[in-house]
Amino acid sequence: MQPFYSAPNVDLYQGDAIATLKALSTPVDFCVTSPQYFQKFDYQLDGQYGLEASLDEYLQTQVSVFHEIYRLMPNGGTAFIVLGDTQNNYSPVRSKGQRKGGNGDWHSRRKLAPGYYEKEPLCVPQKLAEALRLDGWRHRATLIWDKGGGSVVANSDTAPECHEYILQMVKWSGKGRMYSNAKALSSSVLRFRPSSHPQHGCTYPLALAQYLVEASPDGCTVLDPYVGSGTTALAAKSLGRKAIGIDLDCRWAVDRCSQLSLLEVVA
Repeated sequence: MQPFYSAPNVDLYQGDAIATLKALSTPVDFCVTSPQYFQKFDYQLDGQYGLEASLDEYLQTQVSVFHEIYRLMPNGGTAFIVLGDTQNNYSPVRSKGQRKGGNGDWHSRRKLAPGYYEKEPLCVPQKLAEALRLDGWRHRATLIWDKGGGSVVANSDTAPECHEYILQMVKWSGKGRMYSNAKALSSSVLRFRPSSHPQHGCTYPLALAQYLVEASPDGCTVLDPYVGSGTTALAAKSLGRKAIGIDLDCRWAVDRCSQLSLLEVVA
């Protein structure tokens, strides 16, 4: 399978994550990624994940993605998954450049999930960790990303969301004490200010990606099946790792990786 973009230590594949992963045979040692959050953002791309009709469907999609990553990893391989929760409310599903309509309403809003009261958290990260565990992964830890400030919430009686979750999942099929190829992190609470990319709705900061990638073995291959604006690929390349990224639209990742490659040539 030929990459959409290739440069020294960076290969980017454009297409559906599950289909692309099934076609890959390249071993990967490490994964740092952030799946599309459940019913929070519309990237306006055919086949995008995150807008499944139910939480169960969303979880099954993610299990299918990480099942293929598990296949490509050696024993001890580690995945860090950055994921925010979703509240059971009628908040707008945002998209690039979306604005309120003439009647003051957003063009698209979430529907309430059955089985939950309004305004309850759906506990998406915790449910994903359990679903992956049942598919063979070991849930090593849950880290907290402290963003240092809260995003706007739809309910006046709900605290702003100042944190997200980082699941540390490990492939371990052996007996005895579980081994992870990740180096020890200094804390379970990681404090990094969020960042944004003008053409991509959700990006975690380069400093956070670098911090997580630094936990990987030197010279290893780091995968991001939702490479988005290319933050994980940039972090991996800057730290001497090989990066593999997948996305339905690789233009933003290609732009950023190309700029880095050009700077390296000039230097």
